Amino acid sequence: GEEVAVEADSIIIATGASARWLNAPGEEFVKGNGVSTCAVCDGALYCDEDVIVVGGGDTALEDALFLARFASSVTLIHRSDNFKASALMLERAQKEPKISMKPFRQIREWLHDGKELQGAIIEDPRDMTVNEECKFSGAFIAIGHDAQSQLFTGQVAMDEAGYILHTRPGFSTVTSIPGVFSCGDVSDRRYRQAVTAAGHGCQAALDAERWLDKLYDVGY
Repeated sequence: GEEVAVEADSIIIATGASARWLNAPGEEFVKGNGVSTCAVCDGALYCDEDVIVVGGGDTALEDALFLARFASSVTLIHRSDNFKASALMLERAQKEPKISMKPFRQIREWLHDGKELQGAIIEDPRDMTVNEECKFSGAFIAIGHDAQSQLFTGQVAMDEAGYILHTRPGFSTVTSIPGVFSCGDVSDRRYRQAVTAAGHGCQAALDAERWLDKLYDVGY
């Protein structure tokens, strides 16, 4: 449709961040039907069941350790044997008896019965020759997030990953433009939880209100 310019005295950016998916065959069907990107949100649903985690960074290993509290087994699948996670996190995961690691593996195809996830076919990314069927009832993808900030590129200050920066972190939600505030996952690359985003949104609303009323300095 026709673009319309909307003017405002203040703006709150709350566009969030999107989890990265594998885009393997069958993925659209199993999203929310066994495959998740939030272990903290959905992990308890897989009590005494077999699950996998895809990824090799701190988040993936943290998710695997969290899931080990509930699941009967956790298999960590990573494209190489070079984990980006910290040495301490890797050591903790290796010591957890419920966690097993499958390096040099990636998801080739998700398996399902038309109703729910049943497992996946995994392969060796180095030569694509190994085809192994892996059975599990839950899968958690932990390969990163992308801040939904493309609309504001070149307008507000961002870090190298595209997360909107606050000019005075810990003081307020102000961005590099007076009157523009950001909150939630578009600025938060650490917690990424609904409850923290909601609280952050409240902070931004208060900052915007007080900036509009010129009650006190909110960080400029």
